[in-house]
Amino acid sequence: MFTRASLSKSERLSREQLIASLFEAGHSFFTPSFVVYYKIGPLPESVPAQMLASASKKKFNKATDRNRIKRFIKESYRTNKFELYRHLTTNKLQLALAFVYIDKKITSFNDIEAKIKVALSELILKLQIEQKSIKND
Repeated sequence: MFTRASLSKSERLSREQLIASLFEAGHSFFTPSFVVYYKIGPLPESVPAQMLASASKKKFNKATDRNRIKRFIKESYRTNKFELYRHLTTNKLQLALAFVYIDKKITSFNDIEAKIKVALSELILKLQIEQKSIKND
């Protein structure tokens, strides 16, 4: 169903209630340069996942720097989301997801893309472990 490499509006996390519940009640883990927050649950759209990209104003004062980082994150996610989507659709799950950039300097697109790939593969592993623990209970 989701074979196009696009990041449509329905795939972006924008509802304040969902974002608040993601940061309050969701799970998180650290990867190089990122904190990844995720929460399994129903979403208002019929997509496997909705994502949010964030960069701290405290670390990057200029909005152009923050926007550049967020653009790199979104582009990396857009081109590498298929394995995650495959896992979510086969298990009939929906996921709210946030990538928070925590590095102190802007790195190249290739570096951010490699780190997003690591984060997505780690997320899939965590989801598989969570699914196994639910099935065992």
